Amino acid sequence: MNAADSVRPLDAMAEARNAFFKGTLIEGHALMEFHFLDYLAPHSKFRYTPYGFIGFGYALFFGNGRSFEEIPIIHKEVLRKVIPWVPLLFPLV
Repeated sequence: MNAADSVRPLDAMAEARNAFFKGTLIEGHALMEFHFLDYLAPHSKFRYTPYGFIGFGYALFFGNGRSFEEIPIIHKEVLRKVIPWVPLLFPLV
């Protein structure tokens, strides 16, 4: 992924800033979902089920860029844990 003020500046400030970045984003995750009742079977008396899910993930970004023309180019690597949002949902009948 990349972006640069020199390609298509939004305004005069962006043109004077002349910032850019280039980088790569890698993301991975795993999720598991569990339904407590067998609601899909044709003979089941339940048409809904409470369920839960759990997961984990990581995101890695590495790249370089410059925030202003006078500032030297910097190189940065960031590895972050991604915590999935876990809603407590109970379906409506």
